Amino acid sequence: LVNAHASGGVSRYGMHETVREYGRQLLRDSAALGAAQRAHAVYMRDCAESARRNFAGSRFLATARAIDQEIDNIRAALEWCRGAGADGAQIGLAITGSLWTYWRLRGYLAEGRGWTAAFLAHAAAGDDVARGRAWFTDGVLAFYQSDYADSAASLERARAGFARAGDAVGIALNDVWLARIDMYSDRALQAIAGIMRCLPVFETEGDAWAQGYALVTLGEAHGRAGNIAA
Repeated sequence: LVNAHASGGVSRYGMHETVREYGRQLLRDSAALGAAQRAHAVYMRDCAESARRNFAGSRFLATARAIDQEIDNIRAALEWCRGAGADGAQIGLAITGSLWTYWRLRGYLAEGRGWTAAFLAHAAAGDDVARGRAWFTDGVLAFYQSDYADSAASLERARAGFARAGDAVGIALNDVWLARIDMYSDRALQAIAGIMRCLPVFETEGDAWAQGYALVTLGEAHGRAGNIAA
């Protein structure tokens, strides 16, 4: 009933489509389908959260490939979340807000923004970190669509959520992206000043990845200001 196949040294398991549909029908007949789908969505939420942490480090490419393997599962989970009321919207919000790096990396900009908007509209109020991450995701993806006005608006909303949650790194990383908008809007000196305010936060909080990303952005801003040595 279960097929196994190996790819890249990792074994994955699946079922023939007819077996899958039969199993789904049994779950539906026993009124257990919703619980199974929710459990699947929660599992994908945890996978997305793990990916969020691993993207900020040396396992970047391995994490991207792992999400490539799971993207159909993630999309199936998000489809269930979209029709599962406030509970589903909260789970979906956590998934989309954790995958901003992946949506950007693979060019799924419109898809990522579409999911994020759907869940922000229907998730219950509260959990400022989750909402902050979702607005941050929308802001980053809008930036890569060159929609700087929408990007800035979403990043400001993300900043407010991080501030309410007392997330200093979230606020500072968000401000680095606001500085990127300044940089791409011919305000390089303003961008430099903004990034310089963020760097001490990353050092104090011990977030080496965010510090490195801010320094890369600072270097680009100096270059756009004509200060090549800096």
